Amino acid sequence: MKQNDNYNDIAKSTFIFGGVKAVEIIVNLTKSKVLALLLGPAGVGIQTVFVSLLASISQFSSLGIFQSCVRDISQAHNTGNSQQIVKIVKIVKKLTLITAFGGGVICAVFSRYLSYFSFENYDYTYSFLFLSIALVFWTLSYGEVAIMQGRRQLKRLALASLSGAFLSLLCSFPFYYFWREKGIVAALIISYATVFIINYIFAHRNENKTDVHISNKETKKIGSTIIKLGIILMFGNFLMTLFGFITNIFINKFGNISDVGLFQSTYSITFGNLSIVVAVLASDFYPRLSAVCENNLEIKNIVNKQMELLMLIIFPVSILLIIFTPLAVKVLLSNDFLVIVPLIRYMSIALIVRVLWHSMSYIILAKADRMTYLIYDAIIGNGFNFLLGLVCYYYFGLTGLCISYVVGAILITCLLGSITYLRYSFKINESNIKMLFSFLFVILFVLFIQTKLHGLLLKYSLFLIFLGSIGSVIYMLNKKIGFSNIIRKFSRNGT
Repeated sequence: MKQNDNYNDIAKSTFIFGGVKAVEIIVNLTKSKVLALLLGPAGVGIQTVFVSLLASISQFSSLGIFQSCVRDISQAHNTGNSQQIVKIVKIVKKLTLITAFGGGVICAVFSRYLSYFSFENYDYTYSFLFLSIALVFWTLSYGEVAIMQGRRQLKRLALASLSGAFLSLLCSFPFYYFWREKGIVAALIISYATVFIINYIFAHRNENKTDVHISNKETKKIGSTIIKLGIILMFGNFLMTLFGFITNIFINKFGNISDVGLFQSTYSITFGNLSIVVAVLASDFYPRLSAVCENNLEIKNIVNKQMELLMLIIFPVSILLIIFTPLAVKVLLSNDFLVIVPLIRYMSIALIVRVLWHSMSYIILAKADRMTYLIYDAIIGNGFNFLLGLVCYYYFGLTGLCISYVVGAILITCLLGSITYLRYSFKINESNIKMLFSFLFVILFVLFIQTKLHGLLLKYSLFLIFLGSIGSVIYMLNKKIGFSNIIRKFSRNGT
């Protein structure tokens, strides 16, 4: 019974944050539609470069403390030591302020060089100067999110995410509408400021003002622990963000800025769905793992259950995305972007594989195994994926780049599977492996029949496959968490 309850707890948090992220995806896709119509591929490309560079600077200047502190806060939360939680939170807030303004200064001082590095001209110097303000709000916002994650304030975190997504879109829309490309910088500043205010309100609502004295020795000890792990995570995350930024620059150099916009649109529509997985893993899974990081058997139990649930969520999403790609592009973007339809379909294959990849990455993070994460996940894993993408784009264009993401996901998953087994005795359950291959077979079969069938036969076949996929997922979930029992209980309570 205990095991079943544990599975239900994981399922509950998965569906909460999965649902929240699904709504956020709809909001972000609406934003992408607005940008596509108002800015066009070139404008989307410019905004992509801005956001990618801000992310790179933020990853560097924040020293990785936001991922690192979640681990420390969640461990203190698990022991029920309220004073220790307050101490860690106060130290995190101080570190957040320092890193936020430090990042803003870097962006402002080097704005001229950032403009030339990004666009090979100095036309965007003032844009990067003002974007330093957006960077400060971005970093401060992440600090509030990390505190809520560590404290396991799941309801507040979910509500903050939803509110921030809606309000940031509403507040930034007028700038895109009236000033188009010239309004991008102001829109980003307003958007990140809005998100910070929302996160701050939810993180501090009804907060118990506990006055705890922190000695210099404690500050140094706690702060150094957070920073040591954080620096490794920072470097790894910085590399991944930088890889994305250089990829956009590489595409612009050997292709054009419109290709950057097309690729970013492909990536956003496809891997925007993966953000459901990332939201679940970062918000609940990572703190949960961190609390039991010394127990390999418990880690194996939690991770395999989480993998299974996430594959069951991503599988029908992948099928739906592949089948309705043309409609999605027309609705979410515009007819100018229809050339990315096959690209989205190819890249969708990688979604379900990345579930395993990301899940195993968080095992390494929860263990605070700094060098393993840096070497095998960030440098070898993501570095290979990055180089493979550049080579494939150079020789095969956007199609090759998208297919490289599938090949890279498979190889990195195999690499992390070997590392986590050798170091922590973690092993993916046989049932999860069978599920993975079964789902991949169906996905590939859908792609195959789309090239062989036409007209009504194709439509009916795809419709039946989609219904079968949804039905099988509901059946498996019902066996695990008892959907039918939940519905019957709800009906009895209602009457």
